[in-house]
Amino acid sequence: MTAFGYKLPAMSSLLIWGLLWEVIGQMKLTFFVPPLSTVIATLFSVIGTPAFVKAMTETAYAFGGGVFFAISIGIPVGIMMGKSRLLDELLLPWVNIFLSAPLTALVPVLMVLF
Repeated sequence: MTAFGYKLPAMSSLLIWGLLWEVIGQMKLTFFVPPLSTVIATLFSVIGTPAFVKAMTETAYAFGGGVFFAISIGIPVGIMMGKSRLLDELLLPWVNIFLSAPLTALVPVLMVLF
């Protein structure tokens, strides 16, 4: 990143945004932007709670299940598409739809399906 012709370290933009966040939060212009220091302090107080651990466990199970099914279904289907021209022609439009569409656009569809 460069600013005014000077090369800045790679993480400097994060530091600038963090500083800006803290300043705006300390000015108390809005309820929706708490100071970064308050957010970090609250994060460390929440991490050890049973509710946080339960939520993290549920998230890890859902993530692991998704990865498992993506690998166990995706790899065999990809291999079959590579070996069968008919299967490739049938499934390639669907693969292209899911690759080209942004994930946020697919969330409502996936919520309805699952």
